[in-house]
Amino acid sequence: MDKDDESECTNNKISEDCANQQKNPAPQNSTADGSTPAVDENNPNANVSAEEQEEEIGTTVEDFVGTLDELIKMHEENEDTAVALLGGSLDLVCTYSEGYKGRQPLYSCKTCFLKTGKLAGVCYACSENCHHGHDLVEMYSKRHFCCDCGNTKFETKCKLFEEKDPLNKRNKYNDNFKGIFCTCKKPFPPEANDVDASLEDMLQCCMCEDWFHPSHIFPPGQCPIEDDMDGLSDDIDGIICKDCVVKHTFLAFYPFGKRSWNEFSKNGDKNGEEEEEGSSSKCKLEALKKFKQQLKDEEIANSLWVQVGWREQLCRCKECMNLYEDLDCQFLLEPEDTIAYFEQQNREKAAQKDDVLASIEHMKQHCKEFFEKRVSQKRGPITGDDVEQKSSRMDSTRPVMGLGLSDKHWMKDKNGC
Repeated sequence: MDKDDESECTNNKISEDCANQQKNPAPQNSTADGSTPAVDENNPNANVSAEEQEEEIGTTVEDFVGTLDELIKMHEENEDTAVALLGGSLDLVCTYSEGYKGRQPLYSCKTCFLKTGKLAGVCYACSENCHHGHDLVEMYSKRHFCCDCGNTKFETKCKLFEEKDPLNKRNKYNDNFKGIFCTCKKPFPPEANDVDASLEDMLQCCMCEDWFHPSHIFPPGQCPIEDDMDGLSDDIDGIICKDCVVKHTFLAFYPFGKRSWNEFSKNGDKNGEEEEEGSSSKCKLEALKKFKQQLKDEEIANSLWVQVGWREQLCRCKECMNLYEDLDCQFLLEPEDTIAYFEQQNREKAAQKDDVLASIEHMKQHCKEFFEKRVSQKRGPITGDDVEQKSSRMDSTRPVMGLGLSDKHWMKDKNGC
């Protein structure tokens, strides 16, 4: 066969093969010759369709964005908590000179406790300067506590305030200073293998200021939250543990829920209003005892949920005031003792700090512009009149200080216009 005939046969063969392929195309999971392609074990996505890969990527991105939103929200909540707790604290000033403060953030040092075996509490500034790098227990805030750092409970002196009394005799200590909390006596943060403790948040008792898992101090069915604070009603102010209710029995007679208090106001309080002024029946607590009659022992031994504003319901007659003093709980009548007041004050002080920083930056920028302008104009030495004139201009545009507000307020001139 000559070359022309051979070429013609070859072309005919190719044409037939092309026609057959068009009639019977190779399946997608096969090669052109009909054989099954090899699976790439190192790349599991190699044999996944483009549509499936796109769908999987979309799901992954959606999950990532959701997780990122959660992290951002968590970060913002942590920042707000830090401001509420530490906004009024100074980094380099020990609170010892302020005595037994109404309320302040407090820490205990486990590192020092292991050396001395003595329970002690230190203020925020001492935790940062005298106990930096130590194993610290954060107890949020405590009332009527004087900083122990550097006294006889420690082996070293306080770096911020050396001259301290040997002991602060009015300080009170509990297991929290050992890093142990609740009736379950477990540490916080919980240990890695303790799943139960890690799933439930704790609440602080308004009286003893210990921290408790709600499910550990309330009978089944009486705990309004499940696993976290998201289920906590906005009108609930906190808890009073059962040990404190037993110690302060008068609390068990108060209907701290709004509904039960309204019921007492309509029915139980009327009897007291009909008696002579100054009689024992004018005591709100006595009227409550008559309204509730006799509480059973198990009712007194229960922990309490208290509503926002519950302290305002407490009787302030002479007998009850003496009762509060005898039980050392006069703090219940002090608005400054509440956590809400403490946090609000700290937020305002933090805002004031921001205002101070803004004012300093404002002054620095004006000074920089002033000197740059003088240099560019090649004018003579700066005189007292120049400084006074510049100071006047700065005052006309500086931020208003000391308002205690989070938003900046600016004046256009000295008259505020």
